Amino acid sequence: GNVRELASVIERAAILGDGRGLKVAKSLGGIDIRPHPAAPAPAQTQAAPGELEDLDTATRHHIESALQRSHGRIEGPFGAAAMLGINPHTLRARMRKLRIDWHGFRV
Repeated sequence: GNVRELASVIERAAILGDGRGLKVAKSLGGIDIRPHPAAPAPAQTQAAPGELEDLDTATRHHIESALQRSHGRIEGPFGAAAMLGINPHTLRARMRKLRIDWHGFRV
């Protein structure tokens, strides 16, 4: 269920972005997720134009973006899990699977 919720948020964000980017805040109902200027930028490896990233890579980038915007916070009303619309335990499990270290996103 939680993976389906994440997929729905990503899908809504893509639709609302009109092909120019992901509108995560808008897809979550207007939650303020402005990035902190001191937050580290996640390492981005973009697919070549016309190619799609594999699902794990796209999911990794999406989770890293939420962690950056939440300053590494996973739980709570302004945590990455709330932004992504999933349970914090599910987010941690996905982060372990994708080998995402949240410590690098702490301010």
